[in-house]
Amino acid sequence: MNNIKITIITVVFNGVKTIEQTIASVIGQTYKNIEYIIIDGGSTDGTLAVIEKYKHKIATVISEPDNGIYDAMNKGIDMATGDLIGIINSDDWYELDCVENVVNTFLKNDNAVIYGIIRNFKNEQPIEVQSFYPASFYNKMPPHPSMFVPKKIYNSFGKFDLKYKYCSDYNFVLRLFSQKVMFVMIEKVLVNFRLDGASSQITAINESFKMRYELGYITKFEYLIKKWGTVLKKQFFARKAI
Repeated sequence: MNNIKITIITVVFNGVKTIEQTIASVIGQTYKNIEYIIIDGGSTDGTLAVIEKYKHKIATVISEPDNGIYDAMNKGIDMATGDLIGIINSDDWYELDCVENVVNTFLKNDNAVIYGIIRNFKNEQPIEVQSFYPASFYNKMPPHPSMFVPKKIYNSFGKFDLKYKYCSDYNFVLRLFSQKVMFVMIEKVLVNFRLDGASSQITAINESFKMRYELGYITKFEYLIKKWGTVLKKQFFARKAI
C-alpha cells in the first residue's frame, strides 16, 4: 500500500490563525507516503513563520503573488508527483486517518475520484455532517476538500478554469461527472470544514447558479429565481442583525 504516493496541496493567503491546524492534520496522517505542497500567495500576517516551523516535513513551499485561489491550486497540481492529489484549504483540516482510508479505497478504484463525508463548523462549533451522493452533484456542490483526484484525471480533463473566482472546483466536478468519470464515496468523515471561507459567501453561491445555467443544468428562469432568493435572504439577515 505504501507505494501509492499521495500529494496534498494547501493554498493560503494570510491564514495565520488556522494554517497550523491544517498542517498538523497533514503531517500527522497515519499514512506516511505523502508529498505535501503549500502554495502561499505572499502572506504578510505571520503565515510564513508558521509554515517555516514545519518546513522539514513539507516537500515544497512556494510564496508569490497569484491570480486567485484556483490559480494557486493549479500551480500545486502542476508540481504534484503523487498518484492521487488532495487539496485541503488553509482553514480546514483532515481526520488523521483520512489518507489511509482514501488509499485503501483507491487500491480498488484507481480510475475514480475518491471522496468522503464532511463535518461543517461554524464559529468553531460543529453544526452538521454532510454526505453527497453523485446523483445530487447537479444540484449542490459536493465536498471538494474531501476529494482525492488521480493525477491522470487532471492530465486527461484539465485543471481549474480561472473564469470562475469562487466555484471553479464545482465546475471541475461537473466536467468530470459529465464525462462519466466515476466518483466513489467513503462513508466516513474525512474532513472538517469551516463555513466562513470564500466558497460560503452569497457571491460564491450566485456564481455557482450562473455556472450551472451556462452549462445547461438549470434554466434561465431557475437561475434568476435562485439568484434573487439569495439576495433577499442576505437582505433579511442584514436587517435582522441591526
